[in-house]
Amino acid sequence: MKKKRHIAWFSCGIPSALTAKYAVEDHDAEVVYCDTFAEEHPDNRRFLEECSEWIGKEILILKSPDFNSPTEVFEKRKYLSGIAGAPCTGILKRQVRHAYQHIDDVHCWGYYTDEIHRVDRMLKNEPEFEHVFPLIDRGLSKEDCRTEFAKSGIEIPMMYQLGYNNNNCFGCVKSSSPKYWNKIRKDAPEIFASRAEQSRRFGCRLIRVKGERVFLDELAPDVQEDLFEQIDCGVVCQTS
Repeated sequence: MKKKRHIAWFSCGIPSALTAKYAVEDHDAEVVYCDTFAEEHPDNRRFLEECSEWIGKEILILKSPDFNSPTEVFEKRKYLSGIAGAPCTGILKRQVRHAYQHIDDVHCWGYYTDEIHRVDRMLKNEPEFEHVFPLIDRGLSKEDCRTEFAKSGIEIPMMYQLGYNNNNCFGCVKSSSPKYWNKIRKDAPEIFASRAEQSRRFGCRLIRVKGERVFLDELAPDVQEDLFEQIDCGVVCQTS
């Protein structure tokens, strides 16, 4: 019987790195990253390279044949984000994954015990594929993942060091948190200004202030409503 191909989907985050390590040890899995380097922190390239050496396997980088960055996607679609997610994820990650995967692949995901709701959503949305969750199988929470990954000796990505909960693109359009966007305004003012211009031009009220959607350029710098969100930017997070 042909051995099923296991694929660990790497995203430059700590949970996905730990998942890749376990998936390679358990199943000799492939480790694959869908390229969104263009608007991630430059330190992510260093992190990917060091993780590849630690995991003991080259990380395959897949890239969209049509777009180089989320901003290119936004400009083409004239759209930033909405109820179905953000088009950058659908094009730069989901479409790229679909072009690479086989129907009999086993997908290894970096969800931890705090994220059972994401597992349930995945199993509901993609029942035709086989999915495994090495972190949950080992009973690891988000904090457990950080503790385990620290043993690798690899410096955590700069976005974590800056105080973000996720290692996504700077100025992730999936966030509606005033606290997140005011931190982006401080850490990367040029990115904040660009997203503010786009959100106004495309008519997209990205932020929720006291329950009301507002444009980025309407956000007062001192508003700190909402804790940082757990922004989902995996290769299955867009629903259409």
